[in-house]
Amino acid sequence: MRIVSAGNDKTVHVWDAATGNNLSLFQDETDAVRVVAWSPGGTRIATVGVDAVARVWDVATNRLIASYSDHRGQAVNAMTWSPTQQRLASAGNDGTVHVWDATSGQPIIVYKGHAASVNAVAWSFNGYGKALFLDKSGFVNSIRH
Repeated sequence: MRIVSAGNDKTVHVWDAATGNNLSLFQDETDAVRVVAWSPGGTRIATVGVDAVARVWDVATNRLIASYSDHRGQAVNAMTWSPTQQRLASAGNDGTVHVWDATSGQPIIVYKGHAASVNAVAWSFNGYGKALFLDKSGFVNSIRH
């Protein structure tokens, strides 16, 4: 079992949960890494820094696979992998949820409708392809994709 952590020092660390040994180190390009998420299979890590650019890393090679910058400088508050590991959903301060391809970094769809910042996002794991997200006012919304 492994744990991933990210911090203000531009780094992302992968730790062995049992021993505490540092297994990998990723150097991000931003000033601070605010969000980190494991892919369901554990082969990739997605990060978002203060620059609002999401990055996907290969855990085995420490190589950058893709990046996504369509949040256009707005802070990204949350990010989650789809159950298939093919897509990521990211939630922004601008009230939008972006779904994008985790390999190419290409946008798939942007959901608009929140009146305030979106603070959480989660895919359902029931095979129906729904993403759930929570806005600042506390309302839970779902989208099918």
